Amino acid sequence: MRTVQQSCKVLALGTLMVAGTAQAQQPLYVGVDLHNWFFNPDRGSAASDVGVRAKFGARLTPQIAVEAHLATGGSDRTGRDDEIDPGYLLSGLVRGDVPLSRYSTLYGVVGFSELRFDVNDSSEKESSISFGLGGDFQVANNTYLNIDYIRYISDSDFDYDALNFGARWEF
Repeated sequence: MRTVQQSCKVLALGTLMVAGTAQAQQPLYVGVDLHNWFFNPDRGSAASDVGVRAKFGARLTPQIAVEAHLATGGSDRTGRDDEIDPGYLLSGLVRGDVPLSRYSTLYGVVGFSELRFDVNDSSEKESSISFGLGGDFQVANNTYLNIDYIRYISDSDFDYDALNFGARWEF
């Protein structure tokens, strides 16, 4: 488990370093999203709420990019015996784009994520391979609206998914 957590951190840091060196060749981008998360335990009732996600990325080619995601916020305390509070989510992902038209693109992401969360007064960390699908819609020069659904954590005890809506800007 420790090796997977270290791999997540190395991948996320590597993503940011590649983003810093890729600026001369390809566009960098940043984004901010509403992070509608779902915590689905194998036993017990599910939890969900809305937080915020920041996204940093760099295009390696017109169809391939690397991204780092940082999400936090929201806590589910209504109608449950347990209080679920995601402290943070950190992800390093590779993104593949398939253009549909001049203004719209479908994309898939795959990588690693680490989630720190609190259940009642106990803090836990889990990490996992992450994957998802989404779409970008260009609304102005270098400005895009996006939507994606990502399974960030798939653990033997629970899944952590998110439906994200937001915007991103290329530089």
